[in-house]
Amino acid sequence: MWSVAVNGNVSLFGDTQRILFPVREQSETTKRFLAHALEEGTCAGVSLVAPDDVGALHMVRNALHQVCAKIQHFHPQRFRVVLHTSPQWADAEFHACVRTVLSHLQLDRLDLLLLSQGTMPSAPTTTERKAIVLRFWEQMVAVKRLGLVAQIGFADVSIQDMEFVFTANPDVLPSAIDVFIGLSPPPGAPLRLSTLLSFAHGNQLDVIVRCPYRAFEDMPDKSLHERWTQVVQGISQRVRGKTFDVAVVHEAETEPYRMETRDMKRSRALQTSTQILVRYLVQKGAIVVPVPVSEDATQFDERDVETLFIDLTHPFTALAPAHSPHVHFSSILTKDELATIDEVLPLVVHLNSSR
Repeated sequence: MWSVAVNGNVSLFGDTQRILFPVREQSETTKRFLAHALEEGTCAGVSLVAPDDVGALHMVRNALHQVCAKIQHFHPQRFRVVLHTSPQWADAEFHACVRTVLSHLQLDRLDLLLLSQGTMPSAPTTTERKAIVLRFWEQMVAVKRLGLVAQIGFADVSIQDMEFVFTANPDVLPSAIDVFIGLSPPPGAPLRLSTLLSFAHGNQLDVIVRCPYRAFEDMPDKSLHERWTQVVQGISQRVRGKTFDVAVVHEAETEPYRMETRDMKRSRALQTSTQILVRYLVQKGAIVVPVPVSEDATQFDERDVETLFIDLTHPFTALAPAHSPHVHFSSILTKDELATIDEVLPLVVHLNSSR
């Protein structure tokens, strides 16, 4: 992660759990799950991929109001709102479209606006593509200068597209890149996730990863599935075998506190493929947007919400490094485990993933 760079820049998401709740459409179930993730778990914010769906925007607004009314210490400033531009938006109308979204959300500004690949028209040549990217980026910059968004970035574009902006518009650079990942390489030259992470972090960009976590529970490649299962079993067994000491304070006792040894035999943290995959991506410096299988099926079930947003708030998993940098956290993946997952899972980026 680049959040401690020498020039003082920090990630928009700081040292939060770095998991965003995906919202594609309105439903009472989604509203209930979002409120539950905010009230009981660690949810860094919401990823809105359907900015023209007024019902979905109102649902997010109402869920936030519900949580703020219920939990006094919860403040919307802790909650990040990430918005993808719509394929229906014309470049000259970006500022008006963003104002409309803000009015529905009842917010003063968005935390992050992402220029989606689907918003820009295709181009037959590199020269024409560069002109299109720069034209749309100028509108993104204008929206930021109006104070409607805190940061701007890209979604599902190539490294070449971002380099167009780095070269032609170095004064206002993107802050994030949002991509969809998978195991099977798309047509053409595949872009490894590790390559994108190196490029992005080297240029101080957050990497937001839309991850189809259920695809890793039942892989079509039997050999890959067996190797991944072995990795998951090894990590989950290591976590359950951990013990740790805690200080127990009791006013009725003569000593100010006593030490007790606890174990993690019944821990639900890092016990599933999904949890280990998410923890791996977070430790690699990504912000994770979990989607069940594809981007057209973003509906969670109750098990998903518990696994992703509740169980991962176990005190030895919800890492806040600035608070206690010298403490060993038992449910964090080790360096060797990270290297093993690097080798077993050939994660690639799907830049042309359909929305």
